[in-house]
Amino acid sequence: MKKLINDNLLDKNRLIYIDIGASGGVIPKWHGLSDNFTSILFEPNIEAYNALKIKKKKNEVVVNTALSNKTENLKINICEEPQSSSFYHPNRLLLDKYYNSNRFNITGVEQLKTNTLDKSLYENRVNDVDFVKIDTQGYELKILEGSNDTLNKLIGVEVECEFTEMYINQPLFGDVFNFLLNKKFSLFDLKRYYWKRKNHISNNENKGQIIFVDALFLKQPEEIIKNFSKNKKKLIKATYIYLYYKYTDLSKIIIDYMISKKMLDKNELDIFNKSILNIDKEI
Repeated sequence: MKKLINDNLLDKNRLIYIDIGASGGVIPKWHGLSDNFTSILFEPNIEAYNALKIKKKKNEVVVNTALSNKTENLKINICEEPQSSSFYHPNRLLLDKYYNSNRFNITGVEQLKTNTLDKSLYENRVNDVDFVKIDTQGYELKILEGSNDTLNKLIGVEVECEFTEMYINQPLFGDVFNFLLNKKFSLFDLKRYYWKRKNHISNNENKGQIIFVDALFLKQPEEIIKNFSKNKKKLIKATYIYLYYKYTDLSKIIIDYMISKKMLDKNELDIFNKSILNIDKEI
């Protein structure tokens, strides 16, 4: 991926990115956009955790912790495909209508002690966070409920949300949407995933039933300015996150604010303006 953004302003103030349900590692999009971020990867499955530790990069911290909205002991259903494991039971009435449902077969049950994201970050001495990605097979809302302090610091959240119950009694997209709306986040984008019934000639994602999405939620620039009006470092990091996702209109609002408060020198302003120009040409 061609890097359109000069993010040298993050050299000494790296973005803090949290990946919850990180068995596959940090999503490639972020590695393609920037080198100036530190990622904290949460993975409760011990095998996936060990694999992450072996491949761990210098800018990564790997934590073997299951997250929820409180500290408790919970049983997790281990599925044939480890990435499909969940604290909820797979909904066979739905899943068996579609291709590859065997990956949801339960092969075992493990008991895990959960922690909240707020408490875990405190214990790991992480004082600031900028962006969180969550993919935990229906358990995303529970994790968000245990992240109130963290959500106040965030610029954005990317979260997997289901439109139908892949797992019995799991929260759905509307539940996550309303929760994040109340936390001052706005929905900006949806990456949609479709499933086809088994009677179809092939299993591809060209339509079919929409089952789940990767939903991008961001705080509006006015909210960022309201909460971090004197925090130049946070304002710069918010500007970069908007640029990473190609929302140059949002980045300009924060840049104009920093100009009005004389927070940016000429070199810093030139870096932002050139990045905006590159992105707008690409779009």
